Amino acid sequence: MLLDSQYVSLNDILNEDFFHKSLPVIAILIIAIMALCWFLVAKKVNKDIYGDGRSVRERAHDVLVVQKRSVPHPMSKSAVINYVLFETNDGKRIEFAVKESDNFGMIAVGDIGTLEYAGKMFLGFYRKR
Repeated sequence: MLLDSQYVSLNDILNEDFFHKSLPVIAILIIAIMALCWFLVAKKVNKDIYGDGRSVRERAHDVLVVQKRSVPHPMSKSAVINYVLFETNDGKRIEFAVKESDNFGMIAVGDIGTLEYAGKMFLGFYRKR
């Protein structure tokens, strides 16, 4: 027959020293995993919005600017995403996310010009009038 003193309790296995020594390591691992997930999600959102840049460069002439809009960025409360909707000669409508650095402010509804793009990525708009 075994005596009670021969059994090892869970408290003996998981004593305070174990947690005090491993807590910083566990915290660092959790923070690293969370940072990696945040980075991957941000990269995916950016790729979905602006495209990956590997598509063939295309150019459409006599394109009409139909609409401009700005929406809050899903990853930042202070940033916005600017969209411009274009209509080609054949009636096809294409919407692109346009960065402020790509002269979003200089594009006006009703402008006609040449549109350059690659897949979902806006490359430029050159106004005729």
